[in-house]
Amino acid sequence: MKTIYILICFSFLFIGFFYSISNAFSQEGTLTNLSNNDGTSYDPHFIISGKYVYVVWTDKSSGNYFKKSSDGGKTFESTINLSNNDGTSYDPHFIISGKYVYVVWTDLSSGNGDIYFKKSSDGGNNFEITKNLSNELNGTGKSAKVLSLKNLVLVTWDDDSELNGGIRMKGSLDNGNSFTISKIIGQKGDISASSPDALLNQINGHLY
Repeated sequence: MKTIYILICFSFLFIGFFYSISNAFSQEGTLTNLSNNDGTSYDPHFIISGKYVYVVWTDKSSGNYFKKSSDGGKTFESTINLSNNDGTSYDPHFIISGKYVYVVWTDLSSGNGDIYFKKSSDGGNNFEITKNLSNELNGTGKSAKVLSLKNLVLVTWDDDSELNGGIRMKGSLDNGNSFTISKIIGQKGDISASSPDALLNQINGHLY
């Protein structure tokens, strides 16, 4: 008899995660409050990889958070504060690439709006020091996306710099340990040069 697993992540003041097993004879489900604090939580994103479930979200009280399940979403481990500063952090985006977890977001700590990057090399158990990817720029960064293929990590974002704005990209060839200088790949005057989205072909490595 086929068993259907239903996993739903949603935002309603808190971040909720619904886990359900359904078959022809019965259905059972549990609802878990992942954020479980006094702040308003929103913008959840989750990825399923085998038996693991990874979730990131934004909390108005203190920044961006990460949580992981190692049993398909039945239970979740301790919450990790990714941004962990006094500034406003929002709009997280993340991917899973083997044992690596890569997360990017927008942070207003400097006053402009920078693009921050954080990675885990052990499946989300621990995260390394946060990197500011846009600190050589004076514009406002937003809408960051992160992509990965083997050792390659690419980050794109919308740069609102007054003179040299547009879609920027920054790359790493060593799993996010170091990054190249950012490059403009879409000028500010271009019709498509805002709110970037990107895909990295996992077979041939082509970027779209």
